[in-house]
Amino acid sequence: MIRAFYLRGMMMLALVSVLLGCTGDEINTLGTGCKRMMTFHVSTPYDNSPKTRIAYNDTKLELTWQTGDKLAVLGFAENAYKGSEDYFYSGEDGATSGDFTGLEIDEATSYNIYYPNSITVAEGTGIVSLNMDGQTQIGNNNTDHLRNYILLEATGITDLNYINLKMKSSILKFELSNIPVEIGTLDALVWETETDTETKSTTLNLKDIALENQSLTAYLSFMPEEMSVKTGGIFTVTLIGSVQNHKASIKVEDGKEYKPGNRYTATISDWEPVIEIGDFLMKDGSLVGKDKDLTIAQKANCIGIVFWVGDPSKDDKALQIDHPSCTHGLVVSLTEFKEMMWQENFRSISEWLANQTELSNKYVSLIVEQDGTNLNKILGYNHTCVLDKFNDDEENSNYLANSAAKIKEFRDSEKGVTPSNTSNWYFPSVKELSLLCSGEVNITWKGSYTTEIYNFINGQLSQIPEAIQLTSSGSYSSSSEDWERLDQMIYLQFHTGSASKSLKFYKSCRLRPVLAF
Repeated sequence: MIRAFYLRGMMMLALVSVLLGCTGDEINTLGTGCKRMMTFHVSTPYDNSPKTRIAYNDTKLELTWQTGDKLAVLGFAENAYKGSEDYFYSGEDGATSGDFTGLEIDEATSYNIYYPNSITVAEGTGIVSLNMDGQTQIGNNNTDHLRNYILLEATGITDLNYINLKMKSSILKFELSNIPVEIGTLDALVWETETDTETKSTTLNLKDIALENQSLTAYLSFMPEEMSVKTGGIFTVTLIGSVQNHKASIKVEDGKEYKPGNRYTATISDWEPVIEIGDFLMKDGSLVGKDKDLTIAQKANCIGIVFWVGDPSKDDKALQIDHPSCTHGLVVSLTEFKEMMWQENFRSISEWLANQTELSNKYVSLIVEQDGTNLNKILGYNHTCVLDKFNDDEENSNYLANSAAKIKEFRDSEKGVTPSNTSNWYFPSVKELSLLCSGEVNITWKGSYTTEIYNFINGQLSQIPEAIQLTSSGSYSSSSEDWERLDQMIYLQFHTGSASKSLKFYKSCRLRPVLAF
């Protein structure tokens, strides 16, 4: 005989707002009265929506039942899984209690009850999980999307006259202000924490978000045991925009253990741009994210591609002094020059510098020593300043450093105009070229390395109509001089990423300007 059960769901919750890092207050349990009805079929109102429809009210801090809500009821007998049935809500919208009805599970003597019914049940064991992916908030300060991601459960139920549902998930409320206008349209929010075992993240998709005074209130449901922050762990919120991404990171010194059935609040007002290799630098100094679809105007206004992220002034004191804000990374230009002679008539730039007392106190030598000193230091800006001053000295008029002069010519041209928050274009040292080709590797003489970065940057360059792609068939000059013979310079082979030497008057290498920002 088929029988139907009615479950009366009592949703009396006291959700309490707590700041990130504070202790959360436990949500009151859900009381559910249950009575069995001997009937073959029970008609229930249904709105033809396949989705569960529990509602969360952040003002009242309560959950209420909605038409179309469904529970998953799992049956067991002596711990053996006997199957599951969906139970349908038949009460009024917005009520904190109501009836659910569904079919009896044969041979079951105890029950596990879950909301929503979209849980995943492992075949044969009855082990339950809820996928938190796909949460999408439509509009500012809207909680409708949570209805499919609030996990409630009651396990080991044998007395169907009273059921106590407990909340296993939690809610994180984001109060975000001072959101940069450079972001464009908000597309998503990514929350990331460093846990005891790994870095975990979860994403909230955003649609039709109208920012009020550049502020956003957003809600994300999560499983607390998965997102708890380890001692000294980093809590990060990243806003994904149509133009730029921005993030805020907080180090949680004492860690944070999230508990089930709580609503936590993260209040954030300080943001920094997310800078990644492959981002596009615009004429106004702004960045467009590497994964963004460029508009026609953005393609026209792009002047370069970010190829390294970090502080380029770490080893370059001249860059520190002249451009103290350029601590974010390096950009390669869209332009290059072929078959450039480094210096037609030989005179050592480093020897000249050593005899310039005032300059030698500010700038370091261009020489890469035999033991590799300066080989792995970003010094292109320093070298370019020295080369420019060498060329400006009338005594060196017959010994022009041709490649450096070409960089200056480009820098002074209309195409070479750069934003005020950059260093302006300069002649890269061998380390900058290595970063452009291979990324973070420790260069040794004639070692071979990956060309992963070079290949990726070329993919980005291909999106800009006027850009010249990097070549793998040739080599690029650096601004570095050789220690052994001062009539030689160091160049980088882009098909292997290896550093080699060449006489300065050879016209075999290409020249590619870079800048710091």
